Amino acid sequence: MSDRLTHLRDLAAFDRVEEPDTRKALVDALGWVLDRLQEGRTPAQVAGRIRVGDQTTLLNAPGIHLLSGHVGKGQQFDWVVVVGAEDGNIPFFLAQTEAEKLEEARILTVMLSRARHGAFVTYARNVPTIAGASRERDLSPLWSSLSASGALTGSVISESLDGADWDAIANR
Repeated sequence: MSDRLTHLRDLAAFDRVEEPDTRKALVDALGWVLDRLQEGRTPAQVAGRIRVGDQTTLLNAPGIHLLSGHVGKGQQFDWVVVVGAEDGNIPFFLAQTEAEKLEEARILTVMLSRARHGAFVTYARNVPTIAGASRERDLSPLWSSLSASGALTGSVISESLDGADWDAIANR
């Protein structure tokens, strides 16, 4: 396994990547490739599932895109769904200073501002731990700011979605 991982790191020129977020994304991608190879897929089968492109080819393609707030900046999307607005996720638990927490709030604002038609922010009152147990979570401290902005909640969202002209939205 170590030889395969070393080979993948060399192919991806991992040692030349300096930006921390890009390095993490590359580690995740290489882990995915290694998992597929360990499942018995051939390199050709794995390569057939990889799409290579840049922001203009990948982010503008139709479909659902799973991005961090940092990757999505400068882009525009029909809908934005922010998942995990629990304390410890947004703001991230490592944001300790006031400046770091303000930066986390700015990133959330940027994520929401990327939406052309609408945005959803979701949270869970209970989340599973790695061991599989349920752990209670508090709402993000930023939630009160979202609520104060006049955001729609609960049944109002359902009514809005039910009454939307989806054909018109799809043709925009």
